[in-house]
Amino acid sequence: MRTSVLFTSVLLAQAALAQEPKRAEQTTYTYDPSGRRVAAAQTTTVGEEGAGQAQVQTVTDLNGRRVPLEASEETVVSEGPDGRVIEHVVKKFDSQGRITGQEKVRIEESKAGDGTTTVRATVYDRDLNGSFALRERTTTVTAKDPAAIRAETLVERPSVNGRLEQQERRMAVTTGDEKSNPHDATVYRKDQQGQFAPAAREVTQTTREDGKVVANTSEYNTASTGQMALVGQRLSQTVKDAAGRETQLVDVYGQSNPRVVSSGYNKELKLRERQLIERVAAGSQTVETFSVQRPALDSSRLGPAQRISETVCTSDCKK
Repeated sequence: MRTSVLFTSVLLAQAALAQEPKRAEQTTYTYDPSGRRVAAAQTTTVGEEGAGQAQVQTVTDLNGRRVPLEASEETVVSEGPDGRVIEHVVKKFDSQGRITGQEKVRIEESKAGDGTTTVRATVYDRDLNGSFALRERTTTVTAKDPAAIRAETLVERPSVNGRLEQQERRMAVTTGDEKSNPHDATVYRKDQQGQFAPAAREVTQTTREDGKVVANTSEYNTASTGQMALVGQRLSQTVKDAAGRETQLVDVYGQSNPRVVSSGYNKELKLRERQLIERVAAGSQTVETFSVQRPALDSSRLGPAQRISETVCTSDCKK
């Protein structure tokens, strides 16, 4: 563990030398059976995303020690008016602080004259010989016009012969304006005949009015009939008061038996849980609490709220 701790310390120290970068400390607390708050995980971030960032995540083990879970370092390889290239190197550790895996992600962003943007992310895994082998390549092309924003994503993975093959496509369309903007995203995967067919879909209707944001998300999966069927829904309402306190209430609906996919569109969904997220910012600190209410087993009435976690972020925190 000493080696990995030394590595993460050096990583953050190197990032700290670059012209007083932004720094954020985020600690997540959970609660033991007695209701006592216990520090469960911590993330330290130095620098800004897309501009050379280092991040270290640690967790608390059963003995109360902080051990590294993951460390990442971002490097801006090149940057110009037409795009940039960024590389992320991520190292993962076991409970003893030993490296168990290493991943490298190369992100190439480019912009055409008509405003179309292309983002290609290539993921490599480090093998036992220390070499990086290609695992996945994702290419997203986003085009904007006065009516909509359209994004098409192609996912490629190596086949048994080592060649990249198309495995998944994703289509997303966002319309509307600042007050109301529907978002429709569909995932296509290959069927038994090797043809792309709809496998999952998510439709979100977001409205903003008088400081209140309402988002209604419907989730669909392919049923045994081959048609898309409604399997879940999330209704979120977010409000912020004059003091800056933000409260988000999320109702999560699903089928009574989550292991069974409905073959019809009109199957009644049941309220599975109600989430309450509260965010309070004071100075350089932001506190977010997460609580859940769930219905009793013998009725649909929601039980008392149970606080699940509390996340405290200090210094340069993002929502």
